Amino acid sequence: MTILGHRCCTQLLNIFFYTHQFDEGIAFWKELDDSVQYSDAAVSILIDRSGWEARLDVAESVWKTYRSRRRSDANTWGAWLECLSRVSRQSFLRARDILFFEMGINCGDDGTPPADLGFTRIILSFAARYDVLEETVEGVKTHLPTIWPQLQADLHRPLPLDKDQAAHTYWNLTGDSEYHGKRNYFKRR
Repeated sequence: MTILGHRCCTQLLNIFFYTHQFDEGIAFWKELDDSVQYSDAAVSILIDRSGWEARLDVAESVWKTYRSRRRSDANTWGAWLECLSRVSRQSFLRARDILFFEMGINCGDDGTPPADLGFTRIILSFAARYDVLEETVEGVKTHLPTIWPQLQADLHRPLPLDKDQAAHTYWNLTGDSEYHGKRNYFKRR
């Protein structure tokens, strides 16, 4: 399949999911060629939407197969952490442990990327939802000591002057995946 064909398929997958046709999107995804089905883009889209739909069973199945076939890229890892964080407190704690112990300490040999500011922001953006923000911040200080100063620097930046800067700062501080919608929201106001 051509690059254009891959892009069309992933866009159709997005359309299914963002029009709240999750089951139809899964059926479409299952019909795709393996090279598209397990592409980084398609897997990221599928895992992200599985989190929104609280369908951890689907996300885990896809993630397991995907990881057995190829090395994951950073976007797919981010989608996986966000999916886990979104579904429940228990799955959030699992995502946090992945960040601290798999990405933070043991990364590398199995294709797990090192923890970075983006992955850490994903986890922190959900921590308050499950009433574990303080212990998560302490975990970042303990297990990711090189990332903590970067987070502190972000928190001490001056406030943005206009709505576009406000949207950008919001994205940088929270890692909120709905940034593009918020950016457009800020521009309309």
